[in-house]
Amino acid sequence: MLSNDALRSLIFMLATLLVIVLYIKKSIPKSAFLISLGLLVAIDLIPINKRYLNESHFITKKKYENPYPLTPADQYILADNKDGQGKVLNLTVNVFNDASTAYYHRDIGGYNAAKLKRYQELIEFHLSPEIQRFVSIFQNQPLTMETIDSSLADLGTINMLNTKYIILQKDLMPLLNTHACGYAWNVNDVKLVPNADAEISELDGIDPHNTLVIQDKYWDQKYNDALKSLDTNFQINITKFTPNEINYRYASSKPQIVAFSEVFYPEWEMQIDGQVQPIMKANYVLRAAYLPAGKHEIKMHFVPKIYNKAKPITLTTNILFILLLIGAIVQEYLKYKKNSKISS
Repeated sequence: MLSNDALRSLIFMLATLLVIVLYIKKSIPKSAFLISLGLLVAIDLIPINKRYLNESHFITKKKYENPYPLTPADQYILADNKDGQGKVLNLTVNVFNDASTAYYHRDIGGYNAAKLKRYQELIEFHLSPEIQRFVSIFQNQPLTMETIDSSLADLGTINMLNTKYIILQKDLMPLLNTHACGYAWNVNDVKLVPNADAEISELDGIDPHNTLVIQDKYWDQKYNDALKSLDTNFQINITKFTPNEINYRYASSKPQIVAFSEVFYPEWEMQIDGQVQPIMKANYVLRAAYLPAGKHEIKMHFVPKIYNKAKPITLTTNILFILLLIGAIVQEYLKYKKNSKISS
């Protein structure tokens, strides 16, 4: 690259020198000299500039307004997924390095440079092996409805994330996963473990529909009564969903341990009828909670503690700065007024 550009520069320098010599010897008029220099500059700069800004950096208005055209699979999911909570596994793209699926759907894959380490570990330990196992069934075995259903039932971590749709081909209807756990469900068994390593390891041996793996530090013995009987009439519905707040309406005749197919993060807070209640980390990445009997309103919202602590500090600092600024202006004004009197 260096040699090519050096040779190129030499050619333009010689061409420019030739034009200057011709002009000095009056072989060409001034107008031809200026036009020739302008052309040489343009011919030199335009190709160099196009290395940094060219046609590849522009897209059509149509593509800008619709960067990911709806495929038949997308259209089916959007029409079927009424509550918008069913997540999608798109096997037509690089699952964990392509974010296009998330343009229309809640994607269990995708890519973000700021991905939670906990979720990345779930990908490496469970999600990727499950996907590989699932894909190999389609490649190596005669397919029957029983084979497909059995393979879907075996996708423990994929099911606990409420993956209702699996896209195998963009131009075909997606595979409907009837084994997805839902956005919230109650369980009657909890496996307590001492640490995070044991928690992620135990995921291989559980049915997430019935059992949760929870670290000892999150569990309170008063929750044990919720495991004695499963309320088959348990109901929970999402009433509001935004990136920083999710509201549920809940009804149960007995206390229940409920799993939520949302990723656990320490600064999320849960309120039941306005009273703050703890959120447990379950199955390494999910949220879980003890919910009392009866009908209740549940609110989960993001409460960034550092930001909230910093707000009054910032406000106080700004007020002090303004007061100091006003004080300095008043002091300068009084000093100016005093000097004016002395001068007069």
